[in-house]
Amino acid sequence: MVDISKYFGQSDAQHSTYSNGEDKTKSDASSWEDEFFHSAYISGKTRIEKQANNKKLLADHFQIRGVDYNLEEFYMMPYFKRQVLVRKDTVGKYENTVCFSYFETDEENRIKSSIPNLYCGNTSSERREVDWCKTCKTNIILIGFLCDENGNIRKNDKDEPINIFIRASKSKVGDIMQYFFDCQELSVPYLCSPDKATDETNKHEQNYFNIFRRIIKVSIDIVPTYNPNNLPNISQTRTAFKFEPVKELPPENIAKLLEYEEKINDKIKEKFDETEYAIKNFKKIKNKVIHEYSVFKNLDMVSDNSFAFNDPIPTDDNKTSDSNQSSSSSNDGGFGGLDDIPF
Repeated sequence: MVDISKYFGQSDAQHSTYSNGEDKTKSDASSWEDEFFHSAYISGKTRIEKQANNKKLLADHFQIRGVDYNLEEFYMMPYFKRQVLVRKDTVGKYENTVCFSYFETDEENRIKSSIPNLYCGNTSSERREVDWCKTCKTNIILIGFLCDENGNIRKNDKDEPINIFIRASKSKVGDIMQYFFDCQELSVPYLCSPDKATDETNKHEQNYFNIFRRIIKVSIDIVPTYNPNNLPNISQTRTAFKFEPVKELPPENIAKLLEYEEKINDKIKEKFDETEYAIKNFKKIKNKVIHEYSVFKNLDMVSDNSFAFNDPIPTDDNKTSDSNQSSSSSNDGGFGGLDDIPF
C-alpha cells in the first residue's frame, strides 16, 4: 500500500475540477524549445510559422510548441489539473486579461480575483448575475509528461522530462470535463492507507487523484457545433479533444507523480497564475470601467490610489497573439520511465 495521505492537505479549490488549448500565457524562455511547459493545442488554420523555422503547421492537427508538429494524436501522463477564471478586454490595441482568478480562497472560503475585494461566484450562473463577470470564462489546465503508450516518458536533449499542458477554453472545457467525470466513476482501489482513509479522502481521490491513475491518448474528434439559436455563419462542426485511457499506472508511480508536482508547484504557479498581469492591465482601463459596471460602485478598490497608477501598454513580447501559440522545431529527445525522473 502506497501512502499518499500527505497530499490530502491540498485544498479542493486548488485542485477544482472546474479553445483549442492554445498557450495564452507569456514566457521568459529564450526559445520555445527552452520552455519548461510546452503547450499542446489544435491549430485552427494552416499557416507558415516563422518561429518554427518556417514550418507549415496544418489546420486541425496537434502542435506541441517547441517539441512536435502536425500530430494526429499524442500520449500524456497527467499530474496536475486546475480551473482558472479569465475575463478579457481591450487594452490599448490588444485584447488582454483584465481580471483573473487562480481559484484560491480566503479565510472565509470566498474565491479571490485579481481585483481587490471582488470575489468570484462559485458557479457560472452566479457569475452571470454580476455585470462585470458576465463575460468571464472558465479555463481548464491539465499538465503532464509527454510519453508513449507504454508510459515511457519523452525527454529533451538535456535528458529532462518534457512537460506539456492543455489549456481548454470555450467549448473544449466540456471535452475535458467529460473525461474528468468519467475518471470519477473509476472502480479502483483507494490509494490512501486504510488507517487514514475517510469518506472525505475517498471522495477527494475520486475527484482528483483518479485523473492521474492512467496514461491517456489525446486525439482529435469532429463533433457538431452547439448552436441552439441557429445563428448564421456558424460552422456546423468543430474540433474537440478526445481523451482515451490506455494504461493504468501502479500506485507507486502515482505517488511519484504527486511528489513531482509538489516539487515544481512554484513553477506551475509562476506560469499559469496571471494575477499580476491582470492587475497591470486592469489599471489601464480602470477609470473607464468603474463607471460602466455597477459592481465597482461599492468596492474599496475604487478609492485605492495605489491601484490606479498607469503602466505601459503591453509590448509585442507579452501581448496575446495567435502567432505565439505554435510549436518550435521538433525535438525527438529520448525515452525513459518514471524511475528516471529526478525527484
